[in-house]
Amino acid sequence: MRYTKFCAFALCAGLLLAGCQETPEGVKENMKTYGDNPQVAETKITYCSVDELREAKITGLDSGNLVLPKDVDFSSVEGVDVLHLKIEDGFLTDENIGKYTSMFHMDKVEFAEGEAFGYGKRVFYEGDEEDDYMDIWENGGMAYMAGQAAGSGASTVEAAYRLDKDDISGVSINFKSGSVGLPKFCRDTEQWLDEEMPIDGVSHKISDVIVRKQDGSGKNTLSLCAEYEYKGVRFNYHAGPISGEEILEGGKTDLITTYLMTEMDFEDSDSPSFFTRNESFSLESFDPVTQVVDFESAVRIVKNAMSGFGVSEIQEIIPLYMPYTVEQSKMPGKKMEARPVYAFLANRKPEGEPDRGVMKMGRYGHFFLVDMVTGEMTTDLEMEQKG
Repeated sequence: MRYTKFCAFALCAGLLLAGCQETPEGVKENMKTYGDNPQVAETKITYCSVDELREAKITGLDSGNLVLPKDVDFSSVEGVDVLHLKIEDGFLTDENIGKYTSMFHMDKVEFAEGEAFGYGKRVFYEGDEEDDYMDIWENGGMAYMAGQAAGSGASTVEAAYRLDKDDISGVSINFKSGSVGLPKFCRDTEQWLDEEMPIDGVSHKISDVIVRKQDGSGKNTLSLCAEYEYKGVRFNYHAGPISGEEILEGGKTDLITTYLMTEMDFEDSDSPSFFTRNESFSLESFDPVTQVVDFESAVRIVKNAMSGFGVSEIQEIIPLYMPYTVEQSKMPGKKMEARPVYAFLANRKPEGEPDRGVMKMGRYGHFFLVDMVTGEMTTDLEMEQKG
């Protein structure tokens, strides 16, 4: 399988005279081999400011045979940067172990030490089947599951909410301890995550909620997904990691390394009965971007590429930060570059397919990612064609 990256470049000689950003060096280098890929058509790129990006609309765009959603909303974008991240590498301190075992009502004295393959060292407790389980990793990852209480008994999905699209202002949750308004519960959970599991410069945002009713008791349980957000743009939780030996051919191909999020279940309003995140990370530095590939150019890039894959409909377009590295790894201390992209998401799962909870990666089948700085496009479809 070969990981496909397309590069589109500017043809307009007057671009610089108009005050737009110069074609980046990375794009200039890729121009040398641009003609090697017959599937790629030359695409004109123009640039805009972040203020102009916030006003972008689909109305009036020439999308050819490409079917787009009704509109896009980039109004929450406060700024665009290229981010330099580092996966946590010193999380297993006595202070952290004590803090988080206490938070989830565990006794750290009973924890054993070991290795978590691909994640570094770990401390963990796994007793009898009815006991609570907890795992804390050197890279800042954590997993907790209450014993008998976690997901016990049969339940039915009562409602599912996407907080960027659905109005939850009047929704209340009937927990064991009483009724709680869902908007307040989500805000309180975000605050709890920001305070107890802080990532400097990054905030937690509840994005998806599933309400389940427990058979017999009639009480609710909640499944929540918390995404990470930087200056109004979320980190990837739509495209899964790309792996495979051939991807590393020449050692120069970037990989989509990971998805970044936290998932939780609540059986009551006090603390999660289930909690998981794959890693924690820090923002070491960032490179500000003042001019980005404008939305109209991104549409042209995808339109020209998609004809070669037999895909013609995009269900959703959102801005994302995609974490890249030359190695797929969640090992402690690993460096990542998170780049701003337009994410064109295609092939939404058919109605009636089983719901995978708050897992976003089951929501769409394919992705086209247009780098907001270079105009380079990344897609998973080439792998599927050759796999």
